[in-house]
Amino acid sequence: MTGPSATPRRPLPGRTVATYLIWIAAGAAVLFLALTIVVLTNIDNPAGADLRVTESFFTAGIDHPWLFSLAEFLTWFGGIRNIAFIAVAVLVLAYTRAWPWAVFFLALSAGSIALGNLVKFSVGRERPPWVTHEAPQQTLSFPSGHTLTGITVWCAAALIGWYLLPPTIAPWLCSTFLVIGLLQGPARMILGKHWSTDALGALLLGSACLLIAWAVFLIWRHRKFATTSARGAYDGSPHVAHPH
Repeated sequence: MTGPSATPRRPLPGRTVATYLIWIAAGAAVLFLALTIVVLTNIDNPAGADLRVTESFFTAGIDHPWLFSLAEFLTWFGGIRNIAFIAVAVLVLAYTRAWPWAVFFLALSAGSIALGNLVKFSVGRERPPWVTHEAPQQTLSFPSGHTLTGITVWCAAALIGWYLLPPTIAPWLCSTFLVIGLLQGPARMILGKHWSTDALGALLLGSACLLIAWAVFLIWRHRKFATTSARGAYDGSPHVAHPH
C-alpha cells in the first residue's frame, strides 16, 4: 500500500510524553505572552536587537537576489494557499477514513489561524517601514501569520504524514513539509515583511498550539484504546484493538 493509511504505521508516543508536551506548550505560551507585552511596550518604536536583527535579514535579501528569490518561493506556500492545502489534506484523511487525524488537523490549523488573527488585530502592530501597505491586513504585523501556519499547518502535516504514510515516502515528504514550515519566519524577514519578534512570537504561539493539540490527541487515543480493551476483556473477545 503506497497511500496514506488510517492506521498509524509507527507507534504513537505514550501518555507520559503527552503530559510533558503539555508542560512544554505551557512554557511556550508563557514566553509568547511575555513577548507580547514587550512588543506592546515598544509598539511605536521598535529598537534594539529587534531592529538590528530585522534589518540584517532584510539587508541580506537585498544584497543577495538569489536569497530574496528563495524567500519568495518559500512564502508562496503560505498565506491564502494554506486554505487549499488544509482542504486537500482533510479530504485525503477523510477518504482514507482517518477521521480522528482529519479532525485533529482541521481543528489545529483553523483554530490557530483564528487565534493568530485575533492577536494580530488586538495588538495592531505596524509592519516594518519598508513594507507597502496594500490592504488593511498588510498593516498588521504581530504575530507573523506565515510563521504561525508554518508550524500549525506544514509541521503538523509532517507529523501526521510521519505516522500515516508508508516508510518509503514519509521521510522525504515530511522533511519537505518541515523545511517549508520552519523557514517561513526567516523567509518573511528576508522579504522585509515582519519584525524579528513577529516571527519569534508566531513560532512560540504555533508551537504551543501544536503541542497542546498533539497532547490532547494522544491522550484521547490512549483512553479510547483503554476503553476498547476493557470491553474486549469483559466480552471475552480474543481480539483487542491495537493502541496505535
